[in-house]
Amino acid sequence: MKIIKMLVEQIEDEARGAEEYAKLAMQYKDEDKLLADNYAKMAEVELQHVDLLHAQVVRIIKAWEAKGNTAPPEMTAIWQWEHGKAVDHIARVRVMLNMYAGR
Repeated sequence: MKIIKMLVEQIEDEARGAEEYAKLAMQYKDEDKLLADNYAKMAEVELQHVDLLHAQVVRIIKAWEAKGNTAPPEMTAIWQWEHGKAVDHIARVRVMLNMYAGR
């Protein structure tokens, strides 16, 4: 499904943005706390976008399956691989943000 591909690409774009902002928050934490705090907030917003996009992927897949459709094994394998990559990427960003916050 083209829409799933687009959403997966957008999820990764948002995760990359969140990672960039989290790194900048860490970089400026001691030098410019206000700037660093803003970068941390921006990273959190990007992660919210990830959550919103992921919810749409899940909704679309469930609606498609509710119509009696079954994904081919290849499609399922690709989704699982992409989903796993995204989960790992987002987890790394959350770790950075937790480190930034001192948690």
